[in-house]
This record gives sequence, C-alpha cells and structure tokens, in this order.
Amino acid sequence: MATIIPFPKPKTDEERAQELDDLIIDISLDLSLGVYNRLDFELPEELTFEDEKVQKSLILIHESIKSAVARMYGKEHFLQQVSDDMINIEGADIKFSIED
Repeated sequence: MATIIPFPKPKTDEERAQELDDLIIDISLDLSLGVYNRLDFELPEELTFEDEKVQKSLILIHESIKSAVARMYGKEHFLQQVSDDMINIEGADIKFSIED
C-alpha cells in the first residue's frame, strides 16, 4: 500500500502575520547586535553598557532599526510617526544615492 503524504495545511492570516513579526524582530536583532558588538569592540575597556541611560540609547537604536525594517515590510511601528515628525532628510549626515 502506498504512503500518503498530506499537503501542508494553509497558514492562517494570524500565522502569516506572526511569522512576519518574528522575521522583523530577527532581522532587527541581527543588525542591532552587530552595532552593539562593534561598540563593545571599539570602546575602551572602562566603558560598559551597564549605565541605564546607555541601555536606553541602545534600545532606541534597536527600536529604530525595527521601525525601519517594519516600514519596509509595510508594517506599523510606534517610532515611524516620531521619525516622520522629527527627521529632516536634507539635514542628515547620511545621503542615499539611488542608482537607476
């Protein structure tokens, strides 16, 4: 007798949304940890991440990255409105060169 392999059950909208949320968090964590590791490697030994204000700044970096990644995927994040209201692209020290 033949073995029957069942087709995978289609994912629900909630499951797909959760997978996208997880992907956004994974990408953001990878990028944030890269920044943190670079800082840890470059900073003098006496400077650490133990200061609560430093931790808040590092969390802001992570949430900013997560906001940008979420926006790329069409998802909302609480910092998007903040960046829309506060960031002046012309005044930034980063310039994006988009080639055709």
